Amino acid sequence: EDADGIPSGTAEIVLTGWVLGATAAIHLVAAAVGALFVGSYMLARIMIEGSRARTLARTVAVGAIALVVAGLALFLPSGDLGFGGASGDAAYQALRDDLGLEPTFDPTRFIVTGELDRPPEDEDVTPSDVAEAFAYRVAGRNVQVVTPDRVLPRWALVVPSLVMALTALIVVMWGPRDLRVTTLGASVLAGLMLLLGIGFAVRYDLFALERFGNRRLFNYAMLPFVIVVLGGGEAVLRWASTRGRTIARVASIVALAATLVTGAALLPSASWPKQEKLGSLTEQVALLEWVRSHVTCEGRILMDRRTLGTFQTMTGHAAVLEGMGPHIRPDVLVRAVRELLGADRYFRAPRDRRAFLDERGVAAIVATRPFAEFAGWQRVTKLRPDPFRDVPYLTKAYENRVGVVYLVDHPATDRSLPRVRGRPGFRC
Repeated sequence: EDADGIPSGTAEIVLTGWVLGATAAIHLVAAAVGALFVGSYMLARIMIEGSRARTLARTVAVGAIALVVAGLALFLPSGDLGFGGASGDAAYQALRDDLGLEPTFDPTRFIVTGELDRPPEDEDVTPSDVAEAFAYRVAGRNVQVVTPDRVLPRWALVVPSLVMALTALIVVMWGPRDLRVTTLGASVLAGLMLLLGIGFAVRYDLFALERFGNRRLFNYAMLPFVIVVLGGGEAVLRWASTRGRTIARVASIVALAATLVTGAALLPSASWPKQEKLGSLTEQVALLEWVRSHVTCEGRILMDRRTLGTFQTMTGHAAVLEGMGPHIRPDVLVRAVRELLGADRYFRAPRDRRAFLDERGVAAIVATRPFAEFAGWQRVTKLRPDPFRDVPYLTKAYENRVGVVYLVDHPATDRSLPRVRGRPGFRC
């Protein structure tokens, strides 16, 4: 027992289980990766230390605490977890029938890309595609957005895995016991993530699930590689510390230099806004600030982009095309797709479709420039220059380099619409 009378390791078990369970309430993918790492670490300890019963008992205790905390966080509040579409494509057939769309229409792709039809060049994802996406993620790139000028050479995709495998082999064979466990656990985690990504690609045909590995799971692909490399570096430093002060000092200096050089090399690739983009971002904020100050509290905003939370966060207003991507929630996805299709029809012929605005309580329309994303990468449609010049019920009220705000004359105030006043996240 420790000084507080708690059995050794109990505090760590409770804390680990609590954090893992709380993570599930924030993001289930992060919690799943955490659970995978706990499982991988368990396997590594059993293989290296052989203490099967004690390791299993501690892991089960962590899992039980995590399940209790996650259950309280996820099931006590009202709502659902939204896994309705995870059973397969059949769950989306009613959506296609309801919207009158072709059997090949993939709503989980449409909510991301805005594409009604699957591009001919977009073939099924194969295991080799998943492995390539994994390698790109390890190298700090996303294969889905790699342009021809940013394609990495084959060696750049293979070398990190070779370095990891060689480092892990050396540490597991000759390193200190604790580093052997950690390194082997991280290696198992990397393998499990890759296998899960392949499993989703083989099992599903829908965009969101077929590419679950690269879109969600592989966000954590670099984590086991970093753990293995750091474990190898620590093993070298520990070895050097037993070889005399001179060798230890040289090893420490080399390690420090390697850390500084690596950090300096990674800084240019960090996702900080480029200087030429800062002006655009400043003007985007200025436009949003104008909306916050000049549009009535209950007035909805219609933008030519689907955004995740731009208007609620920045202006305190509700937006028609704003919200999460409910990829595997067919009941919510049908409403989201219907709104996107309806907005597309409105933008194509706004003069004769004011009813679309009145039914949604729209008080302002924001037309954006192509380069100004407003945290919404998908444009509903391509607008022509000055797209509402012949629409009698719209008045241009604000304009800058990134977009134009049009106010709706005498906007409708439908009392059947949900009220935002007093709701968290809204400023009225």
